[in-house]
Amino acid sequence: MTGRRVASVDHADAWQRALRTLWQGFGTDALIAIGAGLVLLLDGGDVTSPLFWAAVGVLIIKSILVALASYLQRLRKAPNPLPEPPLPEPDPPLTSDYREAVSRDRQSIYGDDGK
Repeated sequence: MTGRRVASVDHADAWQRALRTLWQGFGTDALIAIGAGLVLLLDGGDVTSPLFWAAVGVLIIKSILVALASYLQRLRKAPNPLPEPPLPEPDPPLTSDYREAVSRDRQSIYGDDGK
């Protein structure tokens, strides 16, 4: 049962990574298409030409292939586990200086009776 659960988690993680990569690729493609369209408009070109839309299609196909590669790579090799955080330094032991300071503070706050 544990092997199936691990395979299911790996598959879900790979799928999530592929979708994230796909959306990142689509975002990049949109920015490139907008930039190319603006350059074409400034140059007097036509953004409705089949050549422009063919280039946008190539960008989209590229994003799909990169997402597929990301999915397959994640299934093939799991990411490295996070390193263990270092242990914090232990608190220094209470010294007589600390005890004297606490006694002095207590005396100044509560007065002579020490309550």
